[in-house]
Amino acid sequence: VWTADVFFRIKEVLVDNGLGSRVIITTRTEEVASLAEDSCKIKVEPLGDHDSWLVFCRKAFPKVENHICPSELRQCGESIVEKCDGLPLALVAIGSILSL
Repeated sequence: VWTADVFFRIKEVLVDNGLGSRVIITTRTEEVASLAEDSCKIKVEPLGDHDSWLVFCRKAFPKVENHICPSELRQCGESIVEKCDGLPLALVAIGSILSL
């Protein structure tokens, strides 16, 4: 969620019916994050370079033993991982698409 307006529109349709269901809303915008109740916030830091590379390789090369990136793709893979800026969802999404 990128704006407070969108956050409020989403929030107004979510109802606590006591059944234990959860909806996770993510944002990188501090203004939007500040609108959530303190007890509902979890701040997640981006992954470091090493962990980013491991996540990417696990998704991009699922059938390769130990998920090792082929040497001829290493530079391209490192460039992709750098652009993902440590964001796990981006790493998983791009890696999964590339595995096809």
